[in-house]
Amino acid sequence: MWSVIEKDDLMMNGLTSHDFRSAIHTLGISGRVVCLHTSLRSFGRIQAPSPDMAAKMVINAFLDEGCTLLVPTFSRIFEVAPPPSAMFVPHNALDTRNINQLWYDYLVAIRSDYQTPHFTPQTTLLDVRDMGILPTVLLQMDGHIRGNHPLMSFTAIGDHAETLVKSQQPDDGYAPMRELIGLNGVVGLLGVGYERMSLLHYAEKLAGRRLFIRWAMNADGEIIPAEVGGCSNGFEKFAPYLNPLAKVAIVGKSLWRFYEAEDVATRASARIKQTPTITQCDNPACAFCRDVLSQK
Repeated sequence: MWSVIEKDDLMMNGLTSHDFRSAIHTLGISGRVVCLHTSLRSFGRIQAPSPDMAAKMVINAFLDEGCTLLVPTFSRIFEVAPPPSAMFVPHNALDTRNINQLWYDYLVAIRSDYQTPHFTPQTTLLDVRDMGILPTVLLQMDGHIRGNHPLMSFTAIGDHAETLVKSQQPDDGYAPMRELIGLNGVVGLLGVGYERMSLLHYAEKLAGRRLFIRWAMNADGEIIPAEVGGCSNGFEKFAPYLNPLAKVAIVGKSLWRFYEAEDVATRASARIKQTPTITQCDNPACAFCRDVLSQK
């Protein structure tokens, strides 16, 4: 289904909350549980005084349409150097003999700047550059609930927020994707590609893959393992199989695509089982893509 929510005077005035609500309604998303992956820059001009206010306008448009929103709020800044036990984790895309200590020193310095040595669901810190403006803003809003995962939490806001994230734990990172499917939810790509779709990592789990392990420090100062996804740079290869599932609209300058979460997980996991290399990126040196295929 194609729709166009576009204004002739877009370059003059920009998109408004009415435009966003109209798109949500036209796409049949009103009242749904929605996992969003967004590039606010892709929208073009928005009638808002700042990027933060523009992001809040988009979030409120979904909330005003009765939606519950779920977004990734990953925070690799809380990663710590792997413990000696890491060397016993097979096919984990980690060469413990060649750890980049400068990287981990950098992460420690960031946490020190914020005086936040470890993650809690109450913190509002995240990897801003990777996550983007909308998740950053949502984390500042009253009523949000953040999952209990130090490196790749998901955060929700709306009527079903607690249900979506309450089961997320360090050893069950993609629990919110499972809950999204259980609530008959949808996933939206707003100006971004399949490489941003977290649901495809959950599809890997459904296909029988073991995901990867990284480490973080809990509130007691203990180093704990945490499940994380691998490389997603090859996920555009799912396009021929997932594009037919999309409800599509052009909103301003942005391509909006929405998919039934269960349909994506079912189709993608079946494709992974049939063609395991479909997830591979184009970098022959990628340790994640190498090790995910070497699992037995």
